[in-house]
Amino acid sequence: MVLGCCRSRNGLWKVPHGPGENEFHSNTRATDDAVSSNLRSGQDPKVPVVKVGDVRSTQQSLDVNGNTDRPAVLKSDENFAQENPRVFNRQPSSPNPLLPLASTLSFRTHSGARIAGQIAEDLVFSDQKPSEMTDLDISRRKKGSGWRTARSEEEKQCGSDLVPLKEETMPSTKPRLDQEIGLDYMQRKINDALNPSPQFYSCINFVQIEDICSPLILSDETIAEVREGILTAIKEGLGKSSNSTASVKCFPTFVRDLPNGTVTTCSGIIFISETGKFLALDLGGTNFRVLLIELGPQRFSMESKIFAVPKSVMLGSGEGLFDHIADCLGTFMKEHGVEDEKLPLGFTFSFPCSQEGLTRARLVTWTKGFNCAGVEGEDVVRLLREAVARKEHVNIDVLAVLNDTTGCLMSCAWKERNTYIGVIIGTGTNACYMERLENVETWNSDEPGAPQVIINTEWGAFGENSELDFIRTKWDNEIDSNSLNPGKHIYEKMISGMYMGELARLVLVDLAEQGLIFQGLNCEELMEKDRFYTKYISEIEGDKKGDYHNARLVLEELGLDDATNEDCENMRYVCECVSRRAAFLVSAGIATLLNRMGRPSTMVAVDGSVYRFHPHVHNLMMMKIGELVNPGIKFDLMLSEDGSGRGAALVAAVACRLAREHEQGKQQAEAS
Repeated sequence: MVLGCCRSRNGLWKVPHGPGENEFHSNTRATDDAVSSNLRSGQDPKVPVVKVGDVRSTQQSLDVNGNTDRPAVLKSDENFAQENPRVFNRQPSSPNPLLPLASTLSFRTHSGARIAGQIAEDLVFSDQKPSEMTDLDISRRKKGSGWRTARSEEEKQCGSDLVPLKEETMPSTKPRLDQEIGLDYMQRKINDALNPSPQFYSCINFVQIEDICSPLILSDETIAEVREGILTAIKEGLGKSSNSTASVKCFPTFVRDLPNGTVTTCSGIIFISETGKFLALDLGGTNFRVLLIELGPQRFSMESKIFAVPKSVMLGSGEGLFDHIADCLGTFMKEHGVEDEKLPLGFTFSFPCSQEGLTRARLVTWTKGFNCAGVEGEDVVRLLREAVARKEHVNIDVLAVLNDTTGCLMSCAWKERNTYIGVIIGTGTNACYMERLENVETWNSDEPGAPQVIINTEWGAFGENSELDFIRTKWDNEIDSNSLNPGKHIYEKMISGMYMGELARLVLVDLAEQGLIFQGLNCEELMEKDRFYTKYISEIEGDKKGDYHNARLVLEELGLDDATNEDCENMRYVCECVSRRAAFLVSAGIATLLNRMGRPSTMVAVDGSVYRFHPHVHNLMMMKIGELVNPGIKFDLMLSEDGSGRGAALVAAVACRLAREHEQGKQQAEAS
């Protein structure tokens, strides 16, 4: 007999009870434990059954009476007995070794309650003699259904032997003779109960896996608390007196206008806004790009090339890094025949910077695996210009330095004028938004322009003042302590692609060491730091429910070819916990910005590998942001097309446009 539970393709639980006997628990049928207990008391046997979805909730569980009004907390045998005297006052004829397990599981999870109830009621404590059982008793124990023995391929894969058909007319309630119902029916159930099958232990394993992963599952109240914490940190970052100690620094970018691509007339001369050739340099990870972009009215053409940043350069000197960039820039310009032209360049530098102007930005701290000496606290535009000056055939004019989030926002704003937020969820995470100048106490420029400025929040550092300690797990702490910047960028380490794979790996290693997954397999590769790539999470969750094609490809790369379907499903569950937490945490940040701006409708530009390639992150974010924003605020998420590349060129183009307009304004004033 099978006393355990196995997850079916649609997320419900199948609880087999004996050789050739299964039950399928739907929302309209009673569980056996509730039926057997409620049948004698005259209560309605139909009780709710919780559906297990993408992330299984353990906020409520069924007790042996089928109720759902108790929290799912671990109860001792004594508490269980006190709350269920009807059950525990009756003694079994012989000790049952499953009794402690039944009582331990009963309030732990939905499946545990069903197992405990079935053991307690049907197998151990039933004081109803088989000869007293009626057709009604038997039929209700069998869900009041007809039975069929033919199995589909799906049922075979799920281990289902029998599946109930549609509800049929209930049989009569007349007593049946022992030989009619067969004493061996009850005897078989009792005997099989004492010999649990592997599926029983499979269910127990998953109960333990849910418990272990539960710190990664954040309640709505917790997410709302994170949202309020981010809002407080942003206010501190914008404050003049509190900025120095704020975890979210909120640096003004000095970008005060958005691209419009419109045709304007000045002094009788026709200009097309943001037009011409521009270079863009995008540095923000293990690769960087050089782009040549030609902008026209509502169109653009682009040529680009990706260059690697060797590990030795990432960890070497600052001069070595910028010399490498200048070399690659010169190679690119020569390949595209523009080495003799002096072109404006927008520099996307995707690291925390304190900007002092559109072309002045000091690096605050390295992130994303970089640790080049002699750069922190220095003006990165000056370092780039000095490196370019040391090279031949590199003639550029750096007009703007910006963060990739600003480029992301600008790229979408070229198409959607109501874009006021830019978000990156990739190797790292960050966000920028348009803020009113009157709210930016750190603004110290008297340059004319619009009464607004794009704020680079650098929200990846949120949590450095212990704001996230209440949700950090032991795995988060391990990732932080083993990172290049312990104690820094806590929010980023819980969200970004650089750390998600390692977080999932640490959870899987814990499960493997406890014998809950990959039993008997060589997990040597899994034990290697950073061996479980973040892309694996996207691939595994890309499988349809019950299909493990991508999961098995991942396991093959890890040397776990002989993993079971149960291993694949449990691995997927771990990945879901990690990715959902990341999506919900970044949603809390976006909702904070939407609520702060208070605009009736806002387009949010989003870019980054996690957002682009994970199959469910977009939908998860849309759902959670919708729950967190204030009533009346409408929003949408838009994938930014090459924000850090085209966006950088657009910032340079806007700078050119504004400089041109400013110069023409001066000429008009002098002429008058």
